[in-house]
Amino acid sequence: MRERFGEAVRDLNAIWVSNETPGVFPAIRDRLAHRGPRGAFLLSVNGVPTAWTESHGAWIEWVAAEGKRE
Repeated sequence: MRERFGEAVRDLNAIWVSNETPGVFPAIRDRLAHRGPRGAFLLSVNGVPTAWTESHGAWIEWVAAEGKRE
């Protein structure tokens, strides 16, 4: 269901910003080569992982463009 939501938003030609635990959208998480800090949320824009965050915005750790984790 969540994956379908992401697809629907992308199909609307809107900008989709997501800040969820990494397991909510595994396809986004799996685009990263490295796991984030324990307990971190994964910020993504239009399905592209962008940063690891603290859930309420206390900190942010930007991620570079990385290859897929093997």
